[in-house]
Amino acid sequence: MKLKELLKGVCDTELDLEVSGISFNASEIKEGEAYFCLVGSNADGHDYASKAQERGASVIISQRELEGLKTVVVDDTRKALSLCASNFYGNPEKRLTLIGVTGTNGKTTTTHIIRDILESKGYSVGLIGTQGSYLGRRFYGRSLTTPDPTELFKLFREMLNMGASHIVMEVSAHALKLKKLYGLEFDIGILTNITEDHLDYFKTMKSYASAKLSFLRQTKLAILCIDDELIRQNYNRIKGHKITYGLHNPSDCFAIDITKSPSGTAFTLNLFDNVITGETRLVGEYNVLNLIAGASACMLLGLTAEEIKKSFKYISVPKGRFNVLNVRGVDVVVDFAHTPDGLEKVLLTARDVTKGRVFCLFGCGGNRDSAKRSLMGRIAETHADYVFVTSDNPRFENPLDIMKDIERGMKKRNHECESNRELAIKKALKSCKEGDMLLICGKGDEPYQDVNGVKVPYSDFDVLKEV
Repeated sequence: MKLKELLKGVCDTELDLEVSGISFNASEIKEGEAYFCLVGSNADGHDYASKAQERGASVIISQRELEGLKTVVVDDTRKALSLCASNFYGNPEKRLTLIGVTGTNGKTTTTHIIRDILESKGYSVGLIGTQGSYLGRRFYGRSLTTPDPTELFKLFREMLNMGASHIVMEVSAHALKLKKLYGLEFDIGILTNITEDHLDYFKTMKSYASAKLSFLRQTKLAILCIDDELIRQNYNRIKGHKITYGLHNPSDCFAIDITKSPSGTAFTLNLFDNVITGETRLVGEYNVLNLIAGASACMLLGLTAEEIKKSFKYISVPKGRFNVLNVRGVDVVVDFAHTPDGLEKVLLTARDVTKGRVFCLFGCGGNRDSAKRSLMGRIAETHADYVFVTSDNPRFENPLDIMKDIERGMKKRNHECESNRELAIKKALKSCKEGDMLLICGKGDEPYQDVNGVKVPYSDFDVLKEV
């Protein structure tokens, strides 16, 4: 591709040269690629520009002149990277229907719901998110919740070439802050909630909420959960076409007559005054909210209420999202809940569907928002009969120190600590009796423990299979 074509919509250049690819990693640059100098919180890509050119970069895209290097200067290299990635792959997003889902919790389940409903009607739908990227049964790999532009637009192009008509994807706050989606316009954007998370990076809830809300400026139509306090507070500031959904506040789409059990949920939905009844294998009130969001999006995309009702039987439960397993007569739930709000929701759901005692096992990640640790400890001891505090991706922190932070929020004596997660699960199972429920929270379908920079193979599911 000619450099001028790559930079279309970014800037003009007098350089007449070919570009074979785009990259922002100087150590992995290939001959003929354009290198983008991204400025991060811990490193500045400009410092590695010479290395990139030595390795064969055809041009350096930077935010300032770099002496002795073949450069094109732009105002913002992050914005430029997103626009250039689109250009390099032939602007595939313009031929796709894009649905994005952001929020602290519920992104994975909501994207799966939309994918399953649309596929039930024969659409070819690409799915991009925390659990990887898929088109039908084709798996493209697993990376970040929202991939970097170089990967994202490549996925768009590959999925379009394979016949995809729609893309439904998770949109993370980090991706929005880092302008990974700059220049994209989504046909539908869903905001599920805004609760505490990632304050190690965003520092304040105002900054975090601002990142989430900024996504709605890139959507033709916004679907908002009006039950969320921060969304209600910011509702009048959100411009453009918007519709609401909820369970506890007046909204365009809502549900009534909800019946919950460990095996699923029954309900009556009102979607824009179209009333339908149904049931799903998804468990809990918060998953009904996810279902309303997904169903309302699909109706806005042209499906009828009757078509959506028929699709309910095709909706799958994402791995690691309130998966209920029976182990020795005990209902064991594996769930990704790793935030205060997420943990509280799964605990309240467990109370709703369990006649016996509720046991909770969880930990908190290292080198992340430490303020939420004591809060999660308090939530766990409040809603569970007994709590096992354990390890969950300690990274470069001592797991014992993380557990002490969790314990600071716990005033009762209904807990114990065990840093070995596998041993903690086995102890918890021994404490349960038939009719009890054990919640194993935090990792979901993650296949590793992140310890001192090494991703050690580990799975809660594997431990349960062994038991």
